Amino acid sequence: RISQITRPKKKRPENEREWMICEGFQFILKHQAKALVSLGVCMKFEVGILWNFWTRYLQNTQQAFTRNPVYTPRFTVLPCCPWEGQRAVRFHQKYLNLCSEDERRSYRFGTTQGMVSERCVPYMNIHESFPEELSLFGKDVQFFNVRYLPSYSLVHKEAVTLARILQLPSFPTVSKDCFLHPFPLTVRYLLEANLPNDLHVWVHKVIRQAAMGDSSFLTFEPSKEKPHLLRYDIQAVAVIIVTLKLLFKLNDHVEWYITS
Repeated sequence: RISQITRPKKKRPENEREWMICEGFQFILKHQAKALVSLGVCMKFEVGILWNFWTRYLQNTQQAFTRNPVYTPRFTVLPCCPWEGQRAVRFHQKYLNLCSEDERRSYRFGTTQGMVSERCVPYMNIHESFPEELSLFGKDVQFFNVRYLPSYSLVHKEAVTLARILQLPSFPTVSKDCFLHPFPLTVRYLLEANLPNDLHVWVHKVIRQAAMGDSSFLTFEPSKEKPHLLRYDIQAVAVIIVTLKLLFKLNDHVEWYITS
């Protein structure tokens, strides 16, 4: 979706050079990473994790770190690179666990969409943060000028696609101690909804009966032929709703009869 429009030819000043489109995204990623760190993500996130994902993406899509790079449109700016790096660093699964347990607990949990909509993480109209000397033209102006949030389902779909492009190994096992496991996740939503504490027991019974707590069911494996990434938050809320329906014997008919 990047611009194929050719910039009008003119004499280029000596201090100007062409930038690749991917460098524009690199600038955006750097600012988003710094914003996440300021919100409580561990300090190792930018260099230890994101940089490894980004270099692997560029290499696997043959945009950089390869002897035969694909053609990528360019735009002109003054020399100033947000991230310097001449070699790709291979991704290792250990980077997924760089943060200590205390650092993970200190993270202020919240939805990514919420952080973006509240401008805590730069995303909307992020082109306004580009350096003044960076000159966009053609369709690139519209491409970097994001004015609305993508849907939840689109973000989820893109995450699965990226995992396959990056050729990531199996993700760390989602055990009962993991925040994404339905046991702790449903407790969180029960508390946020101010529902009775006694409901925890029944929700956990439903999870066990449905075998939803099995680590093989919960753990994401991108290498599979049809990788399946669970929507953990939606699953947790769904379990709570099903439990309430079972307790109150609701079947989509009784509730309509009661309220009519």
